[in-house]
Amino acid sequence: MKRTSKREIVFCMLYEASFFSFDTEIVIQNAQEFREIKICEYILDTFTGTVLKKTELDKVIEKYAKGWKLSRIPRVTLAILRLAVFEMLYNDDVPESVAINEAVELAKQYDNDEAPAFVNGILGSISQQEQITK
Repeated sequence: MKRTSKREIVFCMLYEASFFSFDTEIVIQNAQEFREIKICEYILDTFTGTVLKKTELDKVIEKYAKGWKLSRIPRVTLAILRLAVFEMLYNDDVPESVAINEAVELAKQYDNDEAPAFVNGILGSISQQEQITK
């Protein structure tokens, strides 16, 4: 399975987790049992890492989502942003440009028409302004 497909699975799991108070065990179990997803190391590490760092990721997102409170950002968009920011900050194997491009593609596929530009703008600002040292 390509990393793009794995990333899409993580995104879906993060979106689902937002309805289960980020209970990782429930979401992983649901993915395995109901969607028959084989949870590989990348999926597990990225999903659990994003959930564990959620508060920190949300602070970064809120800092660059000028004029937007997290409570106003749709869950789909927020799941995409959290995943991308996690990869940008904590995954040495993923170049920032790839994390941004993949996030924009997820927004095109799963979110509204305005979301890709919104996601790209926030992630581009984070990439330019944050000291990203992996």
